[in-house]
Amino acid sequence: MTHIILNFHGVGEPHPHVDPSEARYWLSLEAYRRALDAIQEVTSHTGQNVSITFDDGNLSDLTLALPELLKRDMQAAFFVCSGRIGLDHYLDGPALQELLQSGMEIGSHGVDHVNLRHIAQADLAREAGTSRKVLEDVCQRTVDTFAIPFGSYDRRVLAALRREKYRTVFTSDGGRASSQAWMQARQTLQFDWEDGQAIQKNLHKPALQDRVKRLLLKCYKSWR
Repeated sequence: MTHIILNFHGVGEPHPHVDPSEARYWLSLEAYRRALDAIQEVTSHTGQNVSITFDDGNLSDLTLALPELLKRDMQAAFFVCSGRIGLDHYLDGPALQELLQSGMEIGSHGVDHVNLRHIAQADLAREAGTSRKVLEDVCQRTVDTFAIPFGSYDRRVLAALRREKYRTVFTSDGGRASSQAWMQARQTLQFDWEDGQAIQKNLHKPALQDRVKRLLLKCYKSWR
């Protein structure tokens, strides 16, 4: 069985620490609300299983994203960079606890939000392992999911994540995810997804040609 995973980054106005290249992944609060409404409409009318994730651990996850989720009785997984915990504009320990107490899930997004393919083996082990240990200490529970920064991976990166025994690893490959697979593909929303119709269109099953392209790309990235 397959399902759809939609990934958000920040909600509202990007804060000063957001790199300009990443600002396009922030949605206005109104666009975010429309996205959630569109997700609810599609799931209620079609029965499709749609999951929601957030990357980076921005403070807007708590102040803006969470209240809208709770209004709609929706859940999400939040992937946090452990090296950013407690910094200005990012989630701190009490914020992570509040997300957990609200029924949300916390996963790792590495330590420093770096491209895992471009770092030394020792640094890769730190990104995969230390991030998990820090989050488990803060959250006081097991953290066994990992979202790959920038969606950039190869077989060396995947081997490091397997050594850490993560239950599930999330990518940014797009398309549909296999419910039982170790690697889960996600579709990342951008600021230009301003209306619900665009969201709904993306939730429909892609053409066979697109599915084949994504499969080939995943195979290439996994073995390079």
